[in-house]
Amino acid sequence: MEKVIARELQKSPDNPNLYRLLGDLYYNRKDYEGVKYAYEKAIELRLHDPHVLNNLAWLYATCEIQS
Repeated sequence: MEKVIARELQKSPDNPNLYRLLGDLYYNRKDYEGVKYAYEKAIELRLHDPHVLNNLAWLYATCEIQS
């Protein structure tokens, strides 16, 4: 799945939905630094995405990660 998302990101690097999907994938793998990167990139591209904002807040609240 990660390879598919990476390939699609090469085609559409400004697509925030792809970064959201990547963040969800990283979360399931417990790659919290990857989650942080992907969700922050999604927010950079689309500031008001409630799914991403909620999940990033949850990440900061529950995981040991630098904000």
